[in-house]
Amino acid sequence: MEKYIAHILSWLLHPILMPTYALLLFYSQDVYFVLVLPEKLKVALSVMVFINTALLPSLIIWFMARRHLITSIQLVRRSERILPFAFTALAYLTTYFLLRNQDLPPVYPRLILGGAALIIFAAGISLFWKISAHMLALGGMTGLFLVMYFTGFLNTASLFLLMVFLSGLGGFARLSLNMHNPAQVYAGFVAGMIIMAGIFVF
Repeated sequence: MEKYIAHILSWLLHPILMPTYALLLFYSQDVYFVLVLPEKLKVALSVMVFINTALLPSLIIWFMARRHLITSIQLVRRSERILPFAFTALAYLTTYFLLRNQDLPPVYPRLILGGAALIIFAAGISLFWKISAHMLALGGMTGLFLVMYFTGFLNTASLFLLMVFLSGLGGFARLSLNMHNPAQVYAGFVAGMIIMAGIFVF
């Protein structure tokens, strides 16, 4: 039962879903950078981000697995992570430049830029060590909402607290499935927080 729950949590908290989740969480807040967007634009932005940062990378990884370029869509082997991560980072950067050229509050393109930075970091560190991409993404989201709260972009710490809780679940899932050791989980979370917070602060 524990393994079953861990598998569900790992898919629900998959790194490529984090930008879409972040947008949906943004939309739940009554703050300026959300209220200035018309509803149709919110939907269009969500669809675009989901396609470019979740669907497209998923299709690329699936194609690579079908062509036997990687052995598993879960990217279990460290050496097999670099190329999928590179393609995913390219998709994120393309999305970032598309959003940056639109008349949007800077929070939105910066969210995607932060995601790209996390993926590039994961690809680089995968050359010599396996870090938890799940915890990088969850740590990134946690750092994002922490900084946004302290800088006044958000008027409540609820999203930060939610991400702390979800990060705990994500860490439990990755350890329960023996996908990572504790060092890889903790390092991923801390690195994700620092990198994403740095993108928003600087």
